[in-house]
Amino acid sequence: MKDIRQSNAYAEYLARTGWNVRTINDQYVYIKKIPILGSVIKLQRTSNLQLPVLESIAMEERAYQIIVEPSDQESAEILKAKKYIKGKSPYLVTKTIQIDLAQRSEEIYKKMKKRTRRDIKKTSHINTYEIDKIEKFYDSWQMSIGYTKTIPPIEQIHALKHSFKNDCAILITPNASSGAIFLYTDEVGYYWYAFSNKQGRIEKAQYKILWAGINWAKHKGAKMFDMEGIYDKRYPVKNWRGFSKFKQGFGGVEIEFPGVFIKRRMPL
Repeated sequence: MKDIRQSNAYAEYLARTGWNVRTINDQYVYIKKIPILGSVIKLQRTSNLQLPVLESIAMEERAYQIIVEPSDQESAEILKAKKYIKGKSPYLVTKTIQIDLAQRSEEIYKKMKKRTRRDIKKTSHINTYEIDKIEKFYDSWQMSIGYTKTIPPIEQIHALKHSFKNDCAILITPNASSGAIFLYTDEVGYYWYAFSNKQGRIEKAQYKILWAGINWAKHKGAKMFDMEGIYDKRYPVKNWRGFSKFKQGFGGVEIEFPGVFIKRRMPL
C-alpha cells in the first residue's frame, strides 16, 4: 500500500505549508527553498528511488541537501552504495504499528491486550464527536500540554483539513479532555495527532478516541491502520515510551523502517 507521504492529499498539504512539489513518475518529491543556501529536497517512504532523476532535480533546484527516507532495507543498501550517509536524526518515525482492518471489529478487539479491552469498556459511556471548528481542538491541545511546549502552528492544521477534506476526522470528547486527528488515504488510516489533559488521562478517554478513530478508518474503507510511530531503540526518545505502550495495547504488527539517508552537495 502507498504511504501517506506519497499521496495526492499529502502533496497538497505540503504545498499549502510552503513546500514546492515535483514528481518523478508517480513519486512525490518535496523541495523547501532556503534563503542564501539554496534548497533542501526530500523523497520519503518509497522503494522506487530513481536516484539519477532525483539528483538532476536537486541540481535544478540548487539543493545543498538531499534527504531520502526509504520504505525498505533493499533501498537503504542502494543509498549506501551511492554514498548517501545514514543520518542520526530521522525526520519520519522509524518504527510503527499497523493493524489489519480486513478483520471484523470484534476480531480486532479480541486481539488487544486485556488491559486495553478493559479500558475501552470503562470509557463506553464517554461520547466522542467530530468537529469542524479547528480552533477548539487546537486550544484544547495547547492547554493540555501547557504553553511552555510547542505544537504545530494552527495554520498547518487548517492546511491538513483543507487538503484531506472528508478524509480528515478531528475527534474530541465533550469536555475536551482528549482528542485526536485521523487521516485516511489509499486504503490506510493514520493516527496523526493526539492529546489528553490530566482529566482525560484519569478518564482513560484516549482509549475511546483511538478505538473510535480505528472504526472511522474501517468505515472509510481502510484495509490497514497505522499508529504513526512508537519508541525505537535505534533512535531512542525517552518520552515516547509511555504512549508507545498505550499504542501497543491495541495489537497489530510492529514495522521498522531503515531511517534517513542524506547526501550533501554544493548548490552552485
